[in-house]
Amino acid sequence: MNMGAEPLAQNQGGRPFAGYDLDSRFYDEMFDPEGTPHDACGRLKAALAELTPEDLEKLQEGVYRRFLYEGITFTVLDAEEATERIIPIDCVPRLLTGAEWDHIERGLKQRLAALNLFLKDVYGEGRCLREGVVPVDLVLGCPQYRMEMRGLKVPHDVYVAVCGTDIVRTHEGFAVLEDNLRVPSGVSYMLACRNAIKDVLPRLYREHRVREVADYAEHLHSTLVSLGHSPREPNVAVLTPGIFNSAYYEHAFLAGEMGVDLVEGQDLIVRDAALYARTTAGLRRIDVLYRRVPGRLGPGRGGPFPRLPRGEPRARQRAGNRRGGRQEHLRLCAANHPLFPGRGADTRQRRDAPLPRARRAGLHAGSSR
Repeated sequence: MNMGAEPLAQNQGGRPFAGYDLDSRFYDEMFDPEGTPHDACGRLKAALAELTPEDLEKLQEGVYRRFLYEGITFTVLDAEEATERIIPIDCVPRLLTGAEWDHIERGLKQRLAALNLFLKDVYGEGRCLREGVVPVDLVLGCPQYRMEMRGLKVPHDVYVAVCGTDIVRTHEGFAVLEDNLRVPSGVSYMLACRNAIKDVLPRLYREHRVREVADYAEHLHSTLVSLGHSPREPNVAVLTPGIFNSAYYEHAFLAGEMGVDLVEGQDLIVRDAALYARTTAGLRRIDVLYRRVPGRLGPGRGGPFPRLPRGEPRARQRAGNRRGGRQEHLRLCAANHPLFPGRGADTRQRRDAPLPRARRAGLHAGSSR
């Protein structure tokens, strides 16, 4: 049953939808082009239609104050100072049906599998380069391509453990704008936004039987642990550039939720081909390092980027200590290392562009083996 399915034209007075402007060029998340709520949005529209503009302002103010009091901020750096700002938030939720999310989830899993296969190929056999699927110069000439990673085996063939995918909805359906593979940010703000909206609209939240996301940190931790190689449970740490980074709140949030160390480069030391973090209780071995640092490690522009001891850790990195004239491997997995050749996978390209072709070829090759 589509509750509150009357068109917008029937909303009069000072209610929230009075004078609501529909632009047929863009997909509207709540209404169809005739002004009738989508099936999933009937309850939400009916509840909002009962509110006065003052009521809606109070809801928005409640969400804003929750973020303010909990310190949910991001840092904006300019030439003179760093400013803390509240992350923008809308108290009106965007609704997805279970079927819509299942469709998105299947596509994202397939997409990430294809991207990992592509990275495995360009750092391994190089079939997509030899066969001309992707121009050689596009990969080997990319500043982010790490020659020292060629032929290096990574745990479970997982080059990208965490991906942040930008998705939009059009009249034709869902579309991916970009895959953020190296330093995907924003999940902590999504979790905080969910909690805030749950608090200000509790009845609607219960009625819609919303799928929970509170266990995200547990899933993230299990993913990172699975990348480690240790007879005991691997120790995980989150690597941050420090308090001046715009996403420092998220780094601290994720480390706290996972119950792991939050470290900067100055906290780390290499001993006997292993990475350790200096803590108040002494040195703690780090087996998996979740990088939240853009680009290569070392001093960088815009903030105090960490400098790690003698070289940068990579997944099962070759560089390490010398013993008896031989080179030892640094026993460490660096999750989401900046080895992706390009700033992201942009699907606003035409269909025959190199990277979409490589993803299709890579997924086909992976599924046929």
